Amino acid sequence: MKAWNKWLTRLFCLIILVDVVGIASSYGQHRLLDQFETALAVNDTMLAAAESNDLRQQVVAGLQVFLWICAMIASLTWIRSANQSARARGAVGMRFTPNWSIGWYFIPIASLWMPYQAMKEIWQAGRGGDAWKEDQVPDFFPIWWFVWLFNIFVSKAVLRNTLNTETIAELKHATVIAIASDAASIVLYLMFLSVVREVCRRHTSDPSKESDYNRPMQESLPG
Repeated sequence: MKAWNKWLTRLFCLIILVDVVGIASSYGQHRLLDQFETALAVNDTMLAAAESNDLRQQVVAGLQVFLWICAMIASLTWIRSANQSARARGAVGMRFTPNWSIGWYFIPIASLWMPYQAMKEIWQAGRGGDAWKEDQVPDFFPIWWFVWLFNIFVSKAVLRNTLNTETIAELKHATVIAIASDAASIVLYLMFLSVVREVCRRHTSDPSKESDYNRPMQESLPG
């Protein structure tokens, strides 16, 4: 579990860095669109800037998609591994199997809440034994899930607006939504990193130390 913590931290930090670059790139695009919107005539310099902007945006977007795929594969693999870890610690009566702890992410409608239930169980069962169901998850767990759902909503809005842009005004609107999406992505990865660290802590701590499972939320946040 500690090795997963290290590698996911590195991957998420890289994604956050690229998202920051994405925000800066989109901001540059928005400023360029302002120039096109107010210009009386389009000159060669502006056309060259537009071509450079398009190339930059494509490179950043391509890198973001690639890292998103890597993050999804790594995260789902970690979730499955964490479920197995809870079972290895002697947890009795777990509802979700290792495969279904990740399978619910791909089931329409149910994916809105079942993956969160599976993650709650993974954290609770990290205590081992048969009394783990009585434990309450850290306060930031539901916040993480809300951010996850919000990020999905914003990402779909970005795709929908990008595919349907015909005017400069519409492209500016899509660019603002893209900036919001990248910002939400940063918050999401920070929150999920907190979840990963908290699960790893629980799964590697001494189950007999009850007070260890009731630490304040602030101690779990990345610092």
